[in-house]
Amino acid sequence: MTRTGAIRVRLVVAATVAWGSAARAQTGVPFGDEPRSAALAGSGLAGPAGLDSVDRNPGALHTLERPVAALWAHGGSLRWWFARRGEPRDTQTRFVGGFGVALVAPWPGDGPLRTVRLGVGLHVPFEHALSVDAPPRDDVPSLALYENRAERMAVTVGGALALLDGAIGLGAAIRFVPSLRTPTRVRYDPGSSERRPRVLIDLERELPVGLAPVVGVAAQPLRALHVGLVYRGRAVMRAEGSNDTRAGGIRLDDPIDFAAFVEPDVLAFGVSWQPVAALRVQADAGWARWSRFVTIHDRRPDPPWRDMIEARAGVEIDIVRSITLRAGLAYEPTPVPPQRRVSNFVDADRLLVTAGAGIGLEALGLGRARLELYGAWLAMATARAHKDLDALPDDDAQTPGRQIRNLGAPAWSGSATAWQAGLGLTLPLGRDPWPADDDEASR
Repeated sequence: MTRTGAIRVRLVVAATVAWGSAARAQTGVPFGDEPRSAALAGSGLAGPAGLDSVDRNPGALHTLERPVAALWAHGGSLRWWFARRGEPRDTQTRFVGGFGVALVAPWPGDGPLRTVRLGVGLHVPFEHALSVDAPPRDDVPSLALYENRAERMAVTVGGALALLDGAIGLGAAIRFVPSLRTPTRVRYDPGSSERRPRVLIDLERELPVGLAPVVGVAAQPLRALHVGLVYRGRAVMRAEGSNDTRAGGIRLDDPIDFAAFVEPDVLAFGVSWQPVAALRVQADAGWARWSRFVTIHDRRPDPPWRDMIEARAGVEIDIVRSITLRAGLAYEPTPVPPQRRVSNFVDADRLLVTAGAGIGLEALGLGRARLELYGAWLAMATARAHKDLDALPDDDAQTPGRQIRNLGAPAWSGSATAWQAGLGLTLPLGRDPWPADDDEASR
C-alpha cells in the first residue's frame, strides 16, 4: 500500500464512552493510572486491594471489605527529539491528558457469594478514544512505545474469589480494546447527468472490541506480608477497512490495515511489606514479551524486539492520620535492538520517578473521602544508531551506484522525556463508616 503522506485515523471519545472500566500503562509511563498507583510508579500488584487492582492484579481484590469509588484526572507533556548526523534536532511535543473512574466492591450481603469481589473502571483521553498515526514510510523516526499508550480508551471489568478465610485471592479480568473498521465504497450516481455528474460515497463506521485477559493470584502468608502473581495479555488497537472505488476510469482497491501496539504480554511478581502500621514498602518485577511487537503496518520489525525484565518499587508513609506521602521508582531496559537496518525506533533505557500524597478530607465535613495528588517524571537515555549501509535497500535501481535515502542514514541520535500530574477523589460507599484504623480500605 502506497501513501503520499501520513495517514491519521481518529475516533472521537463520545462514540465509546458507554463501555465503562479501569486502566493503566503496563510498562512504566503512568498515563492514565489511578493517582495512588501513579505516585508509586505502578508498583503494588501484591495488594492489598486498591482501586487499580482490577487491572493490575484482580486477585488482590480478595482483601477488599468495603466498596470504594474514585474519580481522577491527569495531564502532562510528552517531548521527544530526533537528529540525523550533521543535521539539527527535530523536536516534537504533545499534550497528554485524560480522566478516569473506578469502582471496587465486595458482593453485598452474607450469602454464598460473600467471598466474591468485583471491580470496574474507565479511562478516557481528553481528545480521542482511539488514535492511529500511519507514517508514509517504514523508516520514518517514531517513538513507538509511548505514542499509542498516551492516547487510548481503556476498559477493564473483573473480579476475585477470596479463599481460606481471605488468605488467598484468585482473580480474573477482561480488558476491552477498541478498534475501528471503516469500509468505504465510491460509485458514480447512475441518475446524474453527464454535464453534472455526482459521486455516491458510502462510509461505514464499526467499533469492534478486542479482549485482553488478566489473571492473577494474591496471598497474605504473614500479617505484614502480601505477595502476588499476575499475567496480562497483550493489547493491540486496530484501524482497518476496505476502499472500493469504481467511478468512470478510476479503479481503486486500496484497503487500510493498521495496528497500534499498546501493551505486551506481561508476567509479573510482586511483594508488599508493612513492618509498622504507618509504613508500607512494595516492589514488582515483570517479564514483558516485547518480541511480539508489531509495527503500525502489523508486521514484526526487522530485527524483532527483545523480551525484557522490568522493575518498579514504591513506598508510602502515614505522616499523620489524614496525610500519606508516597514515592516510587521504575527502571525499564529498552526492548529495541540496535537500529542498523530500515527502521528508526527512538528508544533507550528509561527511568521513572514519582511522588504523591493522599489527604483526608474529614476537616471539610466529607467523611472518609480523600484527595489524591501525584507527579511523575520519565527520562530516557540518549538512543544512538549507526546504519549498516550494506543492509539498506537501493532506493533507485535505475541510477548507477547505491542510492540510500533512509531517513536515519548514516547515523542518528534521539531521546524523550515526559512529565505528568494528576489528582483524584476517593469516596467510600455504603452506610457503614470506615473504621479509623482501617489502613487498607482507606487506600
